[in-house]
This record gives sequence, structure tokens and C-alpha cells, in this order.
Amino acid sequence: MNFECYNEIPNSILAIDKNFTIRVWNKHLESCSKIKAADIVGKNILKKFNHLNNSVFISRVKGVLLGGSPSIFSAEIHNYLIPCKNPDGEYQTHHTIVKAIQLPEEDDEHNYLAFFFIKDITKEANLIIKYREKNKIFLNEIKEKAIIQEKLLKSEKRLKENNAQKNKFFSILAHDLKAPFSSILEMKDMITDKSYGFTEEEMNAILCSIFDSMQNTYYLLEDLLTWSRTQVGRLKCKPKELALNDLIDNVYASLKNTAKNKNIKIEFDTNEIKIIKADIFMFSTVLRNLISNAIKFSYKDGTVKVNFKNKLNENNVNDLQISVIDNGIGIKEEDQEKLFRIDISHSTIGTDKEKGTGLGLILCKEFVEQHKGKIWFKSKLNEGATFNIILPQ
Repeated sequence: MNFECYNEIPNSILAIDKNFTIRVWNKHLESCSKIKAADIVGKNILKKFNHLNNSVFISRVKGVLLGGSPSIFSAEIHNYLIPCKNPDGEYQTHHTIVKAIQLPEEDDEHNYLAFFFIKDITKEANLIIKYREKNKIFLNEIKEKAIIQEKLLKSEKRLKENNAQKNKFFSILAHDLKAPFSSILEMKDMITDKSYGFTEEEMNAILCSIFDSMQNTYYLLEDLLTWSRTQVGRLKCKPKELALNDLIDNVYASLKNTAKNKNIKIEFDTNEIKIIKADIFMFSTVLRNLISNAIKFSYKDGTVKVNFKNKLNENNVNDLQISVIDNGIGIKEEDQEKLFRIDISHSTIGTDKEKGTGLGLILCKEFVEQHKGKIWFKSKLNEGATFNIILPQ
């Protein structure tokens, strides 16, 4: 078979037989590789170029030599098969297609030759590299802008939250703290004014109202001061082992008069849990606020249940779950998304006209999250509410 025609083609071409012996090495390849055809034709390509002596190259070329489909050795993976240098001394980047060409009948013993059609794509490859570098810079710029935008959005959110906190703070100072003192002063004037002629029973009722108002104001002020301490980072969560029954006794003692006024029974079920791990101040505040809310929104002669139980988490470790359950007025569906949010001023009147600020639930959420726990609720209007807490132990 005459291979001279391949010398006229302006691309590098070589061919090997089934023994991997080089049969064709055209003039263009001579020029690029600086290897003369006379010096390499008849030599084994695997011995001449050691980097080709690998299982991937051999198996793919054998498949072609058996008359199989063409095989492509892309520049992306192989860079080059036959090393050729440009005038600047840099190695060329090649795209190589290997095809099977059947020999004439008289050369039947060789059956097929594997022809390597080698194209120099160095310029194209360099353009792609430059494009990728520019694209990388462009993507990095986009990423940096996205990070800056995200920081700006977070900063804007923090500013809005800070403004909402400031507004909440001044709203409580202006109204919720002022109103009880105004009532107390009015009742004081009534007591000292003998023209009213109150009976002893009426006087006791007024004094009880003053006491209740002062107690509620005290709890509000305590919550307000606690909340302000959390905002400036002065209140840290310090969990330790606590006797659950002692903690319950203390919380109940602070709420029994409020419950008694509405003849509401508070039932605690500890499921024989003796010791829990929590920050005593934060946990007491959370429990007191949730039970106080349950009393506030329960009808007279109702029952508030407080259940404690162990619950396995995804790591098969027991967490503490607390549920505060009431059968009171429940929460309107449109109001449910307003709970736990400082940026929305929301407060609901209790069944006995009790007022609130909405600050208690915000404290609960903050304290539970400082324990790395979570808080959620379920409620339907006129069917009561259940507030649940999970605290890691």
C-alpha cells in the first residue's frame, strides 16, 4: 500500500499495525516532532514513547485495530500523544482521532492499520484557558458581590430588628409600665378620700387589686430588665444539673395566687424525671411565662397541664421535652405567625381582661435557643393551646 499521499496533508499523521509497529510517519509530523520517518518507521511506538505504554492507550488502540469505532484522545485529558514543540519551545496541544483503515487484500496478514490524525489546537486551547481564567475572575467578582449583598441584607435586617426592639422597649415604657401605676395612684386616691365611704370588704377588694397590679407590674419589669440584658449580651446561658421538683415548687409558688384568682388547677407530670440540665434562671423564666400565659388564656375553673418527658433525638440520645397545655381560648390562625416576633407588636387580652406585652414569648424563644433547643406550639381557636420545648440534655 502506498502511503506517500499522506505527505501532502498539512496535519500530522501516523499509522501503526496490530503489533504497534509504526508504518506511517508523514512529513508534517516529521517537521513538528523533529523525528525523521526513516528513523522511526518500523519501530514499536510503545518502546519509542514510554508514556504511551499504559493499559488505557493500548486497550483503546487495540479496539480500533480490530475494526472498531474511532477513538478520540482529547487535549483536555491527554494534552498530546506525540510530543511536538512550537517555535517558542512550548509543547503543542493536540486533538487526536484514531481510525481503522483496512489494508488491501494482498496485505491481508496485517488486516487493519490504526491511523492517528493529529491536529494542533494550541491556539484554541490557549484561548479556552484565557476564557476560563476570565470567567473564573468574573464568577469570583459575582460571588464577592453576592457575599457583600448578603452582608448588607443581614445588616439591614439587624438594623430593622434593633429599631423594632427600640420601639418595643419604648412602647412598654410609655404604656405598659405607666398604665398600672396610673391605676394604683387612682385607687390610692379613692382609699384616702373618705367621701367614698368604702366598707371593709370593698377596701380589701381594692387592696387586692392594687396588689395584683403591683405583682403583674413587677413581673413585667423583671421581664423587661431580663430582655434588655440579653440584648447587650450580659446574660449568658450556664446549664447545670437541677432538681426538677424543687424548680417546679419555686415556679408554682410564684403563680399560685394568679391561678387561684381564676380557680385554675395546675397539674405537673414529671414522668419520674428527677434531674434536668438547664440554666436555672432562664429555664424558670421560660416555664413561668408559659404557665402564666396558659392561666391568662384559660377560663375560670380550668386546668393547665405541664408535662415533662424524655424524647430520643436523631442521635439516639434523650432530650427533655416540656409541654404546657391549656384548654382555653386558643390562638387565632392569623395571629399565630405574630408570636415570637419582636418586629410585630402583638398582645392579646386574657379571659379575665388580663393584659400583656408579648415580651414573655420573645424571652422564651431567646432562652430556649440559647440552650440550643427549640420551641413551637399548636393551637386552634376555642380549643386551647399546647406549647412544646425541646432542651438538649
